[in-house]
Amino acid sequence: MDGLAWVFALLICGIGALVVLYAAYYLDPATLRAILRYLLLFMARCWARARGQPAAAGVFWEATSLSSFLLIGYWNHPRTRVRAPAWR
Repeated sequence: MDGLAWVFALLICGIGALVVLYAAYYLDPATLRAILRYLLLFMARCWARARGQPAAAGVFWEATSLSSFLLIGYWNHPRTRVRAPAWR
């Protein structure tokens, strides 16, 4: 790993640790476990991408995109039916 890869790896780990600490105080335990699963997956993929393996760059890039989608798309509330207003 070169110097720039180390900077990105430290940024990923540092910002990820801050998000984990914030989430521990903000979320309830059941939601926290699910979010941390996706967050640590995202951090691992970003860290692997920052390591600088040129042959697997595309694989890690797509894995980062997929884990980002899972993290952003997480919604733990059940879907509720919304009624449209009755037009008279």
